[in-house]
Amino acid sequence: MLLASRNGEHRLSSWLDLGPGFGDGVPQLRAVLLASTGAPAAQGLAQAIWGSGLPIVVHSVTLATLKRHAKLVSEGAALPVGDRGLTLKSLEYAKLARPTWSVYPQALLPHMQHMPRLLTASAALRWRKPIFTRPALGGDFKGFINRDDPDLMSSEDRASLEKLLSLSRASPVWVCAPLEIVGIWRYYVLDGELLGYGRVHGNHAHEPESEEVSAIIAAAPHDTPYIVDMAVLRDGSTTLLRTRDVLDMGYPVVTGRSIPSPLDHLRMAWSRWTQLYVSARARGAEGEQRGPQP
Repeated sequence: MLLASRNGEHRLSSWLDLGPGFGDGVPQLRAVLLASTGAPAAQGLAQAIWGSGLPIVVHSVTLATLKRHAKLVSEGAALPVGDRGLTLKSLEYAKLARPTWSVYPQALLPHMQHMPRLLTASAALRWRKPIFTRPALGGDFKGFINRDDPDLMSSEDRASLEKLLSLSRASPVWVCAPLEIVGIWRYYVLDGELLGYGRVHGNHAHEPESEEVSAIIAAAPHDTPYIVDMAVLRDGSTTLLRTRDVLDMGYPVVTGRSIPSPLDHLRMAWSRWTQLYVSARARGAEGEQRGPQP
């Protein structure tokens, strides 16, 4: 379903033309594929694109209708937004490998009170409980608190425990101390610049100190856009909770006065998509130049 469009062959405005940042081969963004979830943010993003005058067509799509746009996706010229499943299927159409992502980057571990460590699945099951556990490679199950007595766990956590038990013994998983979280704040970062932030959990939790957030952003690698989740704990302290891949961000769900604008949301998504696309094509070109090896 077509939500909004603007005709024209003029170049994209400078904030969206990421060619200088990634080198030659960056495709021009011709279509945005919004996940048809009914989220108000979807229509807000469509209206923002229409109002900007950018030559971009915006479609509302589902997994079932995504195939209609497979050619544009394969050319890197269509950007999926708003749903993780939609993004993963688009990666398949574009022949892009699903990137790995660490929610606990090594450079940021000193900012985490919960002291995450990487273990095998078998070691994680033997670890002293209660312990928060999550898959290192993503997708197998959501993070959950594993307890000695499964009867004290929610049905969702017990389902995650069953998935953990089904993993191979050597599968990597993260474990860390459980936290008493009363609020979560989310920060959106592109090229080391904070584009916006807001609260995603807890109505009365105070805001983390800006100096602490700035220190985390300064310590983080700036080679890709990312999202930072900060937790406010029951004792009033704050800690870096995790980082998130922009590919998984969906629509912004933060509330507050400094939330990222719809076009900043698009900037982050497009930056990450073109980064993957251009890197993959560059690796393919290098392989062709080397030719078959003896």
